[in-house]
Amino acid sequence: MSVSPSLGDRRQIALPQGAMSYRERGDGEPLLLLSGLFVNGDTFRNVVPLLAEKFRCITPDLPLGAHEIPMSGSARLTVPLIADMVVALLDGLGIGRATFVGNDAGR
Repeated sequence: MSVSPSLGDRRQIALPQGAMSYRERGDGEPLLLLSGLFVNGDTFRNVVPLLAEKFRCITPDLPLGAHEIPMSGSARLTVPLIADMVVALLDGLGIGRATFVGNDAGR
């Protein structure tokens, strides 16, 4: 049996829109790894161990269909809301600057 690479410890942060799960691994300049629709931070499970050797990797589970924690009943899940959540996550973690890495199944 093989063990899947680790994204780091699963954590939660309270945001104005509701709680969000994220994982964090490594030290150094922060990388925010953002997944697309219907997937969570596990998308980056094979690359985070490599990147974490030089960077602080943060992989949130965005509310795009694969998150486990429901958002607050008043949260409107729009593209601007998701952007606001990303900013709130960075603020909550005390990160002023980060490099964003995105992955989705677009064409």
